[in-house]
Amino acid sequence: MKRPESKALIIFQKNLIKGTVKTRLAETMGEEAALEIYRKLVKHTHVQSSKVKADKLLFLSDQVSTQEKVGYAGYHCYVQAEGDLGYRMKNAFDHSFAKGYKKTIIIGTDCAALTDSIIEDAYTLLDVNDVVIGPAIDGGYYLIGMKKVIDGLFEDIPWSTDQVFALTVEKLKNNQLEYGCLPELPDVDSAADWESQKHLIGE
Repeated sequence: MKRPESKALIIFQKNLIKGTVKTRLAETMGEEAALEIYRKLVKHTHVQSSKVKADKLLFLSDQVSTQEKVGYAGYHCYVQAEGDLGYRMKNAFDHSFAKGYKKTIIIGTDCAALTDSIIEDAYTLLDVNDVVIGPAIDGGYYLIGMKKVIDGLFEDIPWSTDQVFALTVEKLKNNQLEYGCLPELPDVDSAADWESQKHLIGE
């Protein structure tokens, strides 16, 4: 078991396979360009995550290859569960808390504006809140964290829509749970998003 003060940072990441990542970008820029952009977003995410004082749990979409085990040395690597995004996130939280972590945060790999200081702020907000959430400009969220699994929080949510954040907050309020919000940030979903945000990762 981990120490009572221990923290986990879960990273949800798609395997770097052409044709399976950034499909909206691929529609206008092509699959090769979409893969390269996603590769840069993944690298940026890991650079920021490496500065955070927490154990890193990498949940990949399809498989954990030998190459990935070597490339992510020091990470705990897993494959995401089968099911919708909500089920996969709940499964990852269940796994983390079963390991004894006291604060767990999940991030994705689509947010060029996400920084290590924002992630650290999320852990701080969990000192006085049940849940912390980072709203995305498109109505979703780029980060969610908690101190224990909250039943039903990831159920009946229309994932990949502009209702995700609002419905999640509604569930928290209905269950009289305290939550803290981080700054609203943009995701990279379209070519226009990439053009406006690529400078954030040195492009």
